[in-house]
Amino acid sequence: MGNRTINTDIRDACNEDQAITQYFKTRSPENWSFEQMTFTDCVFEGLEFYNCKFSNAKFENCQFKQIIFNQCDLSKASFNNCNIEENDLNNLVFRDVKLNGCEFVECHFPSLIAKNSSFIGVSINKSSLKNSAFYECTFARSKAKGAYFNGLKATKSKMQNMMLNANNLSGLQFEECDFTSTDLSECSFVNTRFSDCQLNDVSFRHSTLHGLTLERIQIFEVDFDKCASITGLKISKDLSEQMLATCGISIV
Repeated sequence: MGNRTINTDIRDACNEDQAITQYFKTRSPENWSFEQMTFTDCVFEGLEFYNCKFSNAKFENCQFKQIIFNQCDLSKASFNNCNIEENDLNNLVFRDVKLNGCEFVECHFPSLIAKNSSFIGVSINKSSLKNSAFYECTFARSKAKGAYFNGLKATKSKMQNMMLNANNLSGLQFEECDFTSTDLSECSFVNTRFSDCQLNDVSFRHSTLHGLTLERIQIFEVDFDKCASITGLKISKDLSEQMLATCGISIV
């Protein structure tokens, strides 16, 4: 069955906080196309979108409650001032989703869950993704400014050519992740943990490292030069020697 397309802007159908389900009359929209549509002041509640297209769609002042995007294409979609109610029952879930070229501006997405999804060329500006979880996701050529990530956990994910400099990256956990050509300079790392990760061409220059844990890490061309402050660092002996060498210090 081909994709079903709605050609009109549905802002009038979804304003005044009416639940989006009142418009769809179904809780599992499948093979629908919402490309280039604008959703304003909408409440998305109790829905699972399957194989739907939202490329170039705009979400403005929207609220998400128990929403799943499954095998959907949200490429170049924009989220402006959107939020999830902060409790365990209202997760926003991306499963096998393309979010390439997406933009998140002043969004509050706590406890977001993403599995096997791609975030390529994504921009995150003044948004919160605290306590979110990413599993087997791909991040590339993306950037963040003024973002809040505390409590975020990424597992078995790839991060390539990321621009995360000058952000607060405290309280994060990275497990079995691959960082390549990533800028983590001028960041604050307080009680952040990297476990079983590979760091290749990664910069921590001018960053603050307090209670940073590096466990079973493989590093290649990692720059720790001119860190603003380093306290409570937990690392293996071989890695400590490599870090000291970057500062011109050798152990004899």
